[in-house]
Amino acid sequence: MKPMIPSQDVVPLSELRANLADLLKQTQQTGRPIVITQHGRGVAVLVSTDEYEKLLADVEIAKGITRGLADVAAGRTHTHEKVMAELEGIIDEARRTQGGKRRKSSRKGAA
Repeated sequence: MKPMIPSQDVVPLSELRANLADLLKQTQQTGRPIVITQHGRGVAVLVSTDEYEKLLADVEIAKGITRGLADVAAGRTHTHEKVMAELEGIIDEARRTQGGKRRKSSRKGAA
């Protein structure tokens, strides 16, 4: 999300009511949030759906990093060699289970 510009991106609730369509267009075009104030204090933030989705994705990434760091601190880690050995075992088992079976085509009329 782009940083806001206070002179352009902070509006009182009365202005939001009067100019909602223009302010929505502004957030979509600039990628910047708009802070909505009431009685001189920030009460809400208006962001485009694209920016909101990016924020949610960033939060999930941060949560994953936090979980990973907690796992490292608690000693819940695996060596590269152990992970690769487990993956090779899974792949070998999948190959044995399929045993040369040919996958059927999803196209009509194909053999």
